[in-house]
Amino acid sequence: MCMLPSWGETEVGPVFLTDADIDLLPLELQSDAHGHKAIRYIYPAKEFREREGWADCPREMLDAMRAGKMDRIIRQSGVRLFFPRDGETISPKDHEVYIVTSGVVNSSAQTGGDCMANSGGVVNSSAQTGGDCGALYGGVVNSSAKAGGYCLAFSGGVVNQIEEKKQ
Repeated sequence: MCMLPSWGETEVGPVFLTDADIDLLPLELQSDAHGHKAIRYIYPAKEFREREGWADCPREMLDAMRAGKMDRIIRQSGVRLFFPRDGETISPKDHEVYIVTSGVVNSSAQTGGDCMANSGGVVNSSAQTGGDCGALYGGVVNSSAKAGGYCLAFSGGVVNQIEEKKQ
């Protein structure tokens, strides 16, 4: 079984499934609608490279998720996906993904899961002990007091690792 998000990378852009595609799949593929086998069933003539993971997730796919066009697929994958608002404080845990598309969100005591600053969103991360905190498509992560996990920048994202002063 593939992980969410999964998509195909073509010369003209990404291909991925939305909830509207699920009923077009045979029953044996419906429970893995986020997988590459299902994508190949819907797009049999397209040549694409199989891709998955939040790091390089295409902007078009993130926009479809935010618009609610992939709610069924997301639920089936077992991931809990959130789009926090400006000023919110979050604490990501395992199987949780937070995608910040605008404004500033504070992430405190992240123990697992993923927190992504995307398209101009900003995440101020402190006391991260696990999981991934990433910046992509112009997003910014300001990280301090990190004891574990990863802070990653992709596709024009910026990570500012703030060194703690030792007293």
